[in-house]
Amino acid sequence: MSWGLNGKITAGFAVALAILGASAYISYQSTGQLIETSRQLSHTQQVLESLEMVLVTMDDAETGQRGYLLTGKESYLEPYEAARKRLSSVFANLDELTTGDSESQRNLGMLSRLVKQKQQELVATIAMKRANKTDEASWLVMSDLGKKEMDDIRDLINRIETREKARMAERNVAWEASSRRTTQVVVLAVGIAFVFLLAAILALNSEASERARAEGDLRKNRARTKMLTDSITDYAILMLDSEGRVLSWSPGATKILGYKQEEMVGQSFSRFFPPDDVTAGVPQKELEKVLVNGRAEAEGWRVRKDGSRFWANSVMVAIRDDQGQLHGFSKVMRDITERRAALEEIESLNRDLAQRASELEAANKELEAFTYSVSHDLRAPLRHIDGFSQLLVDEYGPKLPEDVRRYLDRIQNGARQMGQLVDELLNLARIGRKEIRLQVTGLDSVVEQVVSDLKTELNGRKVDWKIASLPYVECDATLLKQVFVNLLSNAVKYTRPRNPAVIEVGSVQKNGTPAVFVRDNGVGFSMKYADKLFGVFQRLHRAEDFEGTGIGLATVQRIIQKHGGRIWAEAELDKGATFYFTLGNRAN
Repeated sequence: MSWGLNGKITAGFAVALAILGASAYISYQSTGQLIETSRQLSHTQQVLESLEMVLVTMDDAETGQRGYLLTGKESYLEPYEAARKRLSSVFANLDELTTGDSESQRNLGMLSRLVKQKQQELVATIAMKRANKTDEASWLVMSDLGKKEMDDIRDLINRIETREKARMAERNVAWEASSRRTTQVVVLAVGIAFVFLLAAILALNSEASERARAEGDLRKNRARTKMLTDSITDYAILMLDSEGRVLSWSPGATKILGYKQEEMVGQSFSRFFPPDDVTAGVPQKELEKVLVNGRAEAEGWRVRKDGSRFWANSVMVAIRDDQGQLHGFSKVMRDITERRAALEEIESLNRDLAQRASELEAANKELEAFTYSVSHDLRAPLRHIDGFSQLLVDEYGPKLPEDVRRYLDRIQNGARQMGQLVDELLNLARIGRKEIRLQVTGLDSVVEQVVSDLKTELNGRKVDWKIASLPYVECDATLLKQVFVNLLSNAVKYTRPRNPAVIEVGSVQKNGTPAVFVRDNGVGFSMKYADKLFGVFQRLHRAEDFEGTGIGLATVQRIIQKHGGRIWAEAELDKGATFYFTLGNRAN
C-alpha cells in the first residue's frame, strides 16, 4: 500500500494521539491503584503502630509495677495507671482497623485475653505489696507467670506484626511497581509523542502547502501533552537536552522544587542537587548511566529553591530517534521524604524496643533474686519472736516479774495476730490464683449451713435471723460459702451492742439485675468512707471496739469479682448496714 504525504502525516498524528490517550488512561488507572495501595499501606501502618502501642503500654505498666514492688512508692504506679487507661482505646482502635479481617480479629481476641491475664497478675502483685504481703508478691513474681504472660503477648504481637509487615511489603512492591509503570508509561508516551511530532514537523517542512495544517495539529498535540503532564502534580516531569539542560518544566516540578518554568528552562538539572553532590559529579554520573543503560533510577537528597531538602526518587530515560541519535532525556521525580522518615522511624522503634527488652530482662533477673531472698528471710524474725518468747514463758515464767510476763503475753499475742494476718493474706492470694469451678448451687442451703455454724458462737446473745428464700445460681459453692461466712460474721460482730440483733438475708432487683443482700441493725458506718470498705487493711472501726484484720471484705470482693459480679454497701452510722452483691459471667 502506497502512502501519500498527507496520509503519513495523518497516520503519524493518529498514532501519537492514540499513544497519549492510552498513556493517559493507563496513568489514570495506575493513579487509582497508587491511591488504594497508599491507603492500604497507611492502614497497615496504623495497625503496626497500635500493636507497638499495646506492647509499649504493657511494658510501661509492668515497669511501674516492678518499680512499686521494689520501692513501695506510689509514684511508680503512675505509668501503670496511665497504661491501664490507655489500653481500652488502643484495643478499640485495633478492633476498628481489623474489621472484616477474620484472622486479624481472631488474633486480636487472643491478644486481648492475654493482656487481661497480664493485667490481673499486675493488679494482684500491687495489691499484695500494698497489703505488705511481700512473700506472696515475691512468690507470684518468682513463678515466672508474669514473664510467661509478657512472652506470650510479645510472641503473639510479633506474629501479628510479621503478618502485617509481610502484607505491607507486598503492598510496597505493588505500589513501587505501579509507580514505575506509571512513570515509564508517561515518560515513554512523552518520548514517543515527541518523536512522532518531530517527524511530522520535518514532513511538513518538506511540503509548504501542508505546513499550516501540520502546525495546527502539532499545537493540539502539545496541548494534550501539557494537559497530561499538568494533571500529574505529585510528580516533577521535565525534558532535558543532551547536555542535561531543562527544556520543559511541569507544574508538578514547580510544586515539588519551587522553581517556576521560566527560572529553570535552559538551566542545568544539577541546580536541584546538593552542592556536595554537584562537586562529586553525581548529576553527570547519572547522565552517563542513562547513556549506557538507556534509563536510570536513583534516590537521594535534592534541594528546593528555598534551600530545604527532600528525599527524592527519580527515573531518567534517554530519548533517541530510530537511528539511535540522542535527542535528550526525560526525567520524572517524586518526593518520598515522608515514606523514608516513616521507615526510619519504624527501624528506630524496633531498635529501642530491643534495647528496652534487654534492659527489662536484666531488671527482671535482679528482681527475682531480690524477691527470692525476701521470701525466705521475712518470715524468720516472726518465728523467732514467737519461739523465743514461748521459751521464756516455759522456762522462766514463775521467776519473771508481773510486768515482764505481761510484756511477753503482748509479744505472743502480737505474733499470733500477725500469724493470723499472714494466713488471711495467704488466703486472699490463693483466692486470686484459684480457678473457680462453676456448678448450680442453691443459696438457701449455703446460708443455712453458715448460720448454723455461727449460732454456736453467739454465747447466749439474742439474734433474730430473717432468712428469705434465695435463688439457685451458677457459682463456686466453696468460695460463695466464704462470702456468706465473712458477711454474716461481720453482721454478728457489728450487732454486738444490739439486743436483740436483727440480721436479714434475701434477694432483690437492682437496676434490673438480681442481687443478694445481707442486712443488719448494727453500728453501721458513714457512707463518706465507703470507698475504703473493700480495701486491704482498711477498717472503719477501732480495733479496741471490734476485732478484725481488715482483710475479710477484700476477700469477699475478690471472690465476687472472680464470678463476674460486683459488691457494694449502703449504711448509716449507728443505724445498720446492708451489703449487696451480684453474680455475673465468670471473669477471664
